[in-house]
Amino acid sequence: GALSRHVCGARLEKEYWAQLDGVVTDEAIARLADGVPIAGVFGADGAPYRTRPCRVARIAAPPLPARRKRVRDRRRLEGGAWLDVPTSWISLTLREGKNRQVRRMTSAVGFPCLRLVRARIGGLELGDMAPGGARSLGVAGLRNHALCPPDFSHLEGGPSRVS
Repeated sequence: GALSRHVCGARLEKEYWAQLDGVVTDEAIARLADGVPIAGVFGADGAPYRTRPCRVARIAAPPLPARRKRVRDRRRLEGGAWLDVPTSWISLTLREGKNRQVRRMTSAVGFPCLRLVRARIGGLELGDMAPGGARSLGVAGLRNHALCPPDFSHLEGGPSRVS
C-alpha cells in the first residue's frame, strides 16, 4: 500500500552494491551517473526510458555472506581449460526503481551484473542482516530511518515489518 509506494517512489534513496563482469571503466561509471537508456522500458512517448542521474562509485568487495550458488567468475575455454575473469564492485544510489533497473543499467554500459545487493533504503542500512532476514520496525522505527510516508500518522504504534 502506501508504504510500498513510498519506498519504491522517487523521494527515497536506494543504495545497491553490484558485482560486475569485468573491471568497470571510468567511462562506464560516468555514463551510469549521467543516466542511460535501458532496454525493455519505454516512456510515455514510446521512446526508450533514460534513467535519472545517480551516484556511482567503485567500492571494494563488501563483506557479504558466501552465496549458495557460485558467481560466474570463470569461463571455460575451448579445450576445457578455465580462465579466471576479473570482476569489480560498484555502489549505485538511485531515487527511482524500475523493474531490474540496476541490472539493465550495468548491461547497457557493457558490464553485466553478476550479483546485486540492496544495501540501504532511506536511512535503513543492510548492516549484518542475513539474506532473507527480516527486522521488525514500528512506525517510530520507520520514521527514524526516513521510511515512513507522511500519511502514516493514523498507524502510530502499529506493527510494521521490513524485510
